[in-house]
Amino acid sequence: MRRSIRATVVFGLLACISAAYLYLQFVRYPFAGDSVAGNFRVRYAVGQGKEQSLIRESYSAPGRGDSPVDAVLVSDWEVLLVLPPAATLSGDRCLFQNGAFSPVRPFGVLFPSNRTTARCKLPRSVRRLSPFRQPILVTESVAVPFPADRPELLRWSFLVYEALPTASDVVVFAKGLNSRQGVNFPTDELRCVFGDESGPGGIAYTRVVSSYQEVFRCLPPPPGVYGKVSLDVGGRIMPSVAYYRPPLQEASPSTASGGYEHELCASTMVFNVGKFLKEWVMYHSFLGVDRFVLYDNGSEDDTERIVAEDLADYNVTRIL
Repeated sequence: MRRSIRATVVFGLLACISAAYLYLQFVRYPFAGDSVAGNFRVRYAVGQGKEQSLIRESYSAPGRGDSPVDAVLVSDWEVLLVLPPAATLSGDRCLFQNGAFSPVRPFGVLFPSNRTTARCKLPRSVRRLSPFRQPILVTESVAVPFPADRPELLRWSFLVYEALPTASDVVVFAKGLNSRQGVNFPTDELRCVFGDESGPGGIAYTRVVSSYQEVFRCLPPPPGVYGKVSLDVGGRIMPSVAYYRPPLQEASPSTASGGYEHELCASTMVFNVGKFLKEWVMYHSFLGVDRFVLYDNGSEDDTERIVAEDLADYNVTRIL
């Protein structure tokens, strides 16, 4: 009887150790929907120095020139590749840490930073590894060794993903900090970070004046500072794919006198609605809308062609 109890206890301990190991290997980092603001603190509590250097490397990599592509893991095991402004794709395959490949599919250009994007699939053999490393772009005819010091894949659930300058501030968009409804991160615990150590203006920190859901408003940096922009959360910088460029100072001729360029505008988000789009634009144009702005959430049908060809006589702008 004692032997049976002892065997049961040993078996239970081994099962717990195995479950903990599998958890660390496969469920170590949460996906979208989890409370990433809490996860941010947990990740730093476990191996604080390593995580700190990792996030700073991801933040400053494009400025160094040896890691020009930001790679973000999104849903359905898709890897979104975001190139620096004015850069072009330099390969047709993604090379991952275990030597696996997946084809690169061009995705479009992001507004307003004009960053080229592409997608590739995270191979099944890589999904069993931990951590996931950012892939490198290669061509089929060239053999390239995978660098051992590649940073981790950025996660869409915890990321600064866009920045829009206005006349008085900079609007920064970030996922993962204000993840609970009605609970927003205190502005006195945040700072905006502009530029890069290797950039022309260096790095500048400014005050965050508002924090609400995914929208953070920051004071603009000093003149001459531009490049990557992120959020400093208690001394730790969030991963970022956002770029800052100062706004143009000249007022457009159509709005310089205080008037409006269009009487009525319509804006909406679309996804694979190409077969309905022409009728929708024609109908609302008949009602009086003279300017359309479509935010395309990665359509895979012929939406882009329809906007360019079938709706060429209408004032329609498609933004990826």
